[in-house]
Amino acid sequence: MLIRKIWSGLLLVGLLASGYPSLAQSPQPITADTIETLTSLHHFDFELVSSRGLSPASGLFVMSADASLIVSFANADEQPPLSTAVLWDGNSGELLKAVSLGDTHFERQLSPDGQTLIYATATDLLQIDLVTETITTAVESETPFLSVWFSENGSICGEMSPDPMADITVICSDGREIELFQNKEDFVRIGRVPPPLAVTVTDTGLVSRWDMETGEITAQVEAGGIAVFGAVNISGSVASPESGTHLAWRDPPSENLYWLDFATEDNRLITPLESGFIAHILLSPQADIILAVDPMAARGQVWAWDVNTQTQYELGNFRPCERQQPDLARFSLDGTALVIGCDLGLDIWRVQ
Repeated sequence: MLIRKIWSGLLLVGLLASGYPSLAQSPQPITADTIETLTSLHHFDFELVSSRGLSPASGLFVMSADASLIVSFANADEQPPLSTAVLWDGNSGELLKAVSLGDTHFERQLSPDGQTLIYATATDLLQIDLVTETITTAVESETPFLSVWFSENGSICGEMSPDPMADITVICSDGREIELFQNKEDFVRIGRVPPPLAVTVTDTGLVSRWDMETGEITAQVEAGGIAVFGAVNISGSVASPESGTHLAWRDPPSENLYWLDFATEDNRLITPLESGFIAHILLSPQADIILAVDPMAARGQVWAWDVNTQTQYELGNFRPCERQQPDLARFSLDGTALVIGCDLGLDIWRVQ
C-alpha cells in the first residue's frame, strides 16, 4: 500500500505538470465550427471505486481547467458520507488515488491547476492539497455555505445564509464580507451559474447579472419572459471579462429556448421546446453553441444548437445510467471538454 500511495502521488504531480499526458495533440475547443465532431471518448466506471473498498456516492464531480484531472466523491466504511475524494486522469480514465477529506462536505470546487480542492463542511470552508493531502481551514463559519470558489486575488470565498431564501453574505479568507441581494425587489435566482457570477430574474422578466464579490449588478436586460433555468458562458475563468456575457435560458413551462446577449440586449429565440424538459442546459465559452444534455425528447442523448443558424445537432448518447437523469454536466474552463456524471460513472466528450 505504501508503494502504491507513493507511486500515485508521483503520477499526480506528473499529471499536473504535463497537462495532457495521454493526448497526442492539444484538444480543440467546442465551438460552432467543431460541434459536429464532439463525441464521447471515455466512460469512467465507478466499479473501479468499488474495487478500492469505497462506495460511489453520486455523479457529482469537479475538474481542473482542462479536465485533465477530475475528482468525484465516494463513501468509505466507518467514515462520514462524501468524505473521500477520488482522483481520475481525465484523459485515460485511470483512477489515480483516493484522498480522505475528514468530514462530510456539501459544496466543493477544484483549482484550475487541479492541485487544491476547497470544500464546505457543516461549519467550515476547508482546503486540501491533493498532492500532499494536507488539510487547512480557509474560513470558519457557523452558517452553512451555499457555494464556494477561488477568488481572482488568490483568496477563497463562500456564500452563506441561515435560510437559502434569505439575504446572502459572502465571506472570504482575506477578511472581506459582502452583503448580497439585500433589500432588493423580489426575484428568482437562476441555479447552476458558477460564482462569483449570479443571475436573477423578476416576475416581469428583468434579468440581472451580479458580481458576488462586490454585491453590484453589472448588467440588466428585459428578457420578456421569466428565465428560471439556464446557463452562462464561462471562458478561461469565471471572473474573466469574456465570461457571463451571454445567457441561454428556457421559460418555466419549457416552451422555448432562448439566447440572451447582456451587452446588446439581443434576446433570441433558438428553438421551440414544446414543453420538452431538458435536464442540463450548457452554453459554450464563445456563446455560439447551446448544449442540451438529456432532453426529454431523447433521454440519454446530447443535443446542440448553433446560435447563429439555429441548426440542431443530435450528437449521440452519453454513458448508460441507472437513474433517469445525470447528476451533473459541465464544460471545462478551457472549453475543450464536456463532462457528464451519473450514478454509474463519468462520461468525457471532446472534439475529434
